[in-house]
Amino acid sequence: MDEIHNSDNTLRSRVDGYGFDRSDDQHAEAIDKFMASYLSILARRASRWNNLLSSGERISKNRKLKRFCRKGIPNEHRKTMWMLLSGAEEKRKANPRTYRLLLDSQKDERVVETIALDFYSPGMEAVRAEQELLGEIIRSVSSLFKIESTMLLIWKDRELHDHIQEVGVQWCLVGTKWFMCLFADVLPTETVLRIWDCLFFEGNKVLLRVSTLLILQNKERLMACNNFQEMVAEIQEVIKNPKSLNCHKLMKHCFKKLGSFPTTRIEKMRQECLMRVGEQ
Repeated sequence: MDEIHNSDNTLRSRVDGYGFDRSDDQHAEAIDKFMASYLSILARRASRWNNLLSSGERISKNRKLKRFCRKGIPNEHRKTMWMLLSGAEEKRKANPRTYRLLLDSQKDERVVETIALDFYSPGMEAVRAEQELLGEIIRSVSSLFKIESTMLLIWKDRELHDHIQEVGVQWCLVGTKWFMCLFADVLPTETVLRIWDCLFFEGNKVLLRVSTLLILQNKERLMACNNFQEMVAEIQEVIKNPKSLNCHKLMKHCFKKLGSFPTTRIEKMRQECLMRVGEQ
């Protein structure tokens, strides 16, 4: 059977619009309700993207395209735009047969091992460094980054960062799957695709933006945790917060409420975190 009943006895599909099984997703009904209201936004964005891509203008990274990507790339244009934004299309054209030749050639195990020694090394140093960096951003978000919304005044001190550490939770326990899987199988499919739209344009600091917002928008619930077990369980639940199911508001808040994430400053902090992790 391809359909199951909602709480109001209406039927919904066992798979989402992208073909992924969601029969066990307890938030599927809420996501369906959101998607029903989101369709008009998708239609409006599709119209604007169609106008952009049919205008004959050369597609290049600029402020207008960044704004368009932050508001979401229509699914019918994602393949083309992801290839273009990531630089993969340029490399494919310059070396049209390279990918096939590499697939068919004998693999150099030393190269494979070198690639794996970063995120997927036994010590997962790169992932742990990103987790430490997330903690540093939350600890100093008001002093390092420009705040554009008065709603962020509640985040002007180190209260949440210090409380998480006081109950014994280290940042290496926060968001491992977020960084390793780029939020795939963590957030709803539509939200993941919206994150990736920005990731291909702006790089991996988008993952830090989303991670920071997921933690900060759940501050009240996290502050209510009194021990290690409660805090770990609550951090695992932040991705299920109804605020996280609305991809349009989530991505809007990532950029409007968190202000600027200067690339130079972020990279400096990342290198400092990598050094600390390497010394452990």
